[in-house]
Amino acid sequence: MVIHRKHDTVFAYPEGEISFLNMEEMKREIMRQILDSDKHLVMNLQKVDFMDSTGLGMLLVFLKMMRNRGGDMVVECPQLGVQKLLEMTRLDRMMKVIKSEEPATGEWDGFNARGMYTQ
Repeated sequence: MVIHRKHDTVFAYPEGEISFLNMEEMKREIMRQILDSDKHLVMNLQKVDFMDSTGLGMLLVFLKMMRNRGGDMVVECPQLGVQKLLEMTRLDRMMKVIKSEEPATGEWDGFNARGMYTQ
């Protein structure tokens, strides 16, 4: 999994599946990269082809963490199966889900030119 930071935003790019088999390890890896000063997390799910309820639980943990810091979490580019799961559980109404990849300019709604989430 690739994880990088820009200002107070952490970008995570998990691959494969997010399930009871690997969720705890994935969560620990992301948690190790989040600094106390970070307020936003962008989870790019473009390469995640399966997610179960433990994966949804992980997203909720991160959403709560970022909101408690005065920030937010964004789910970016979920594959169709994961997108349907987010919609069926109505999590797409709790968190921002962006279905398309970030443009080459490095900006999309909610992020400013410095890559910081602004909504």
